Amino acid sequence: MAGIPAILLVVVACAAPWALGAADPRWWSLAAFSSLGVTAAALLARAIRGGSAEEMPRRVTHLTLALPLVALLGLVPIPMALRAVISPSAANLLVDSGAETADGGWRTISLDPHSTIGAAVVAAAFAAVFWFTARAARDERHARVLTGILMAAGTGLAVYGLVQRLCEYDERRIFWRVELPDVATPFGPYVNRNHFAGAMLLFAGVAAGSALAAASARRFAASIVPAAAGVCAVVALAATTSRGALVGLVAGAVFLSAAARHRRPLRTLVWCTAALVVVAGALAALGLLGDLVERVHVVLVGRESNRFAVQWDALRVFAASPVFGTGAGTFAVAYQPFQTIDDIRYFSNAHSDWAQFLMETGLVGAAFAALALREASSRVRPAWLESGAGRWLTLGPAAGCVAMCVHGFFEPNLHLPSNALLFAVTLSLACAASMRHGDRAA
Repeated sequence: MAGIPAILLVVVACAAPWALGAADPRWWSLAAFSSLGVTAAALLARAIRGGSAEEMPRRVTHLTLALPLVALLGLVPIPMALRAVISPSAANLLVDSGAETADGGWRTISLDPHSTIGAAVVAAAFAAVFWFTARAARDERHARVLTGILMAAGTGLAVYGLVQRLCEYDERRIFWRVELPDVATPFGPYVNRNHFAGAMLLFAGVAAGSALAAASARRFAASIVPAAAGVCAVVALAATTSRGALVGLVAGAVFLSAAARHRRPLRTLVWCTAALVVVAGALAALGLLGDLVERVHVVLVGRESNRFAVQWDALRVFAASPVFGTGAGTFAVAYQPFQTIDDIRYFSNAHSDWAQFLMETGLVGAAFAALALREASSRVRPAWLESGAGRWLTLGPAAGCVAMCVHGFFEPNLHLPSNALLFAVTLSLACAASMRHGDRAA
């Protein structure tokens, strides 16, 4: 029975970008609450039925629970005297607003509790989707179904994005008729092309893992469909001309190439070159190759370079509030008083997952990220060292996650609920494949 709720969770994650969520945050909330609702109902049903599904490793479960707790920590009230010691910038901001005069000067760690509650809901949805999907995907049949759904959704999203780009593309509208702000750069159902490209990184990783697993087992016919899905995702990614996503794509490709055995460097080089030729040929056939080349050669000046200044400002706020940060989800509220950029735009994010995560959650969040990275590495290491075809079912999705994390140095993909849910599903497939290998080894 675990497979049915897991399928619903993956469908919710894949459908989230389509529901105009990029234009209206309420749709993101609906996706997050739907994920929590499906998970809660599945757990309740299991408790009533007394099911005996495979248990998750204790460390994985503890880290899964820790993520929403890190966000909820911002709701803990502390006195202004203590805040002045551990978060002086936040204390100064509250002093300027006169907030310290009420309730004896006690205020939550978060500068905006309402936004922190929203961030905690998204974090809880991420954790629920990851935990339940990984648990279900320990069954190989469920894993194949979930992987197939993800690849089909990724192909559909990629095709729609390419069709939209080639057919009367309008930079002011999404779905050809819904008006957007001036600063929007829509692609597919996303307001921002960089976020669309981030989703493509995940889909490409999952597809590459399935294709490589089939090819390594000499089931070449079975590798055609996932290979085609991966190429479609990469072509759509390149069509966005997102430079940060291209850097992430290179990182994912390097990860997979390094995972190949050193005794076959020539074969790896040949396959990488062939993939590059296919993608370049597809872009040229669609008339999009020139846009990509022009975009890559653009020098970062003016507004283009301001994203790095925003990241630097966010790190300065972190340095002044290093322990707990300003509170999960509070960037839009906390950043403006510290903005040093002469730009008329209103910045609602740090243009970087990691700078924003540090600013909002401080060293507590950094400790969680370090522990999660350590656990993920321990899960990937056996697949990295072994030589069986099944290793790619771990390494492919892991490469997609690596690519998005690298892209996260330039864009806040993991702070966008739709991409966070897709990341949770992709990570769960890598983790489940690793656990299945451990079960067989035992």
